[in-house]
Amino acid sequence: PVAELAYILKHSESKACIVQDSKLLSALVQESGPSLELSSPDTAFVVVMYPNGKSGVAIKEECGMLDSSVRVVTMEELSALGVSASSEPLYEFVDVREDDVATLLYTSGT
Repeated sequence: PVAELAYILKHSESKACIVQDSKLLSALVQESGPSLELSSPDTAFVVVMYPNGKSGVAIKEECGMLDSSVRVVTMEELSALGVSASSEPLYEFVDVREDDVATLLYTSGT
């Protein structure tokens, strides 16, 4: 549920958030506001994995985050930022499919 995701973002003092698509980002914005209550909003960022051909800037506008300093980028835009001066990628791509399993473990520290 989106409310639980919003709680984890705020409670964990996250500086970044990776979302599946703009639909989830929009739901998080509705729950938490344009800054997503990320800590350090001036340096915080969101990565959208499946942007459906949109840029991070377009998604940010679509989700009502224009007044927020949180940066929104797509995976492709993030990848472009990760290219070294010699144009060699800093990592290798791994084939990921939509039905692959991912796990997020979160604890409040108690």
